[in-house]
Amino acid sequence: MRIASWVQIPPHAPPLVVAQLAEQWTVNPFVAGSSPANENNLLFYTIMSDIGQSIATDLSSVAFYKSPIFYLFITYVAILVAMNQFMSGSFKRNYVFSGKFMNDEGDILWGKIMVYPHGFSTVPNIIKSIFTGPISLYLIIFTVFLASFVTMTTQSYSPYFYGLMFNYLILFLLFLIHSIIGNRVMDPSTIQNAYDTDVKTYGGLYRTQWYLLLWLSPIYSFILTYISRKL
Repeated sequence: MRIASWVQIPPHAPPLVVAQLAEQWTVNPFVAGSSPANENNLLFYTIMSDIGQSIATDLSSVAFYKSPIFYLFITYVAILVAMNQFMSGSFKRNYVFSGKFMNDEGDILWGKIMVYPHGFSTVPNIIKSIFTGPISLYLIIFTVFLASFVTMTTQSYSPYFYGLMFNYLILFLLFLIHSIIGNRVMDPSTIQNAYDTDVKTYGGLYRTQWYLLLWLSPIYSFILTYISRKL
């Protein structure tokens, strides 16, 4: 039996305490010390647990609800909810969701939006959906590079606003490159569409994804910045 090297045991701990610690780390499903993979699993579990505890502490504190960032976030979400309520069903179905991503009952087909137009039925289609779809590309690029371009350790609220600016910079550059490749370098009519074979234009393929990114990406930016500041 071996305990991970980073598990600290007091130098003069009684044998019973050592045995209890060894049993604790052995019984734990993220057992440490048996392999590097298990130690990594335990480290990930520890980080996520610390983040969860920190968020729970924030949610139970009065200062969290007095933060201007909290009010700004709630106001923005409320505006989006109000817009969604006031827009007619036909307008949302035909213009916002292009007539393809909302059923007759008014339910938004989020899964289809994420993987359109290639789908998720085969491995090649999965790869295409992840690395060519605007939403998945945005999530990957923004998540990976946010902490590299925005200093999260600043005690002020500036990381949220810098993160928001970086968010729109990523959106602009991604849209520019994606639309040039999809409209100029490639012929959009040759893009394989697993759902609607009659859709042959770049706008028909990706317009809804870009609309949603424009409006919903600030929410993701604020949430990711908040979590990043907890790491």
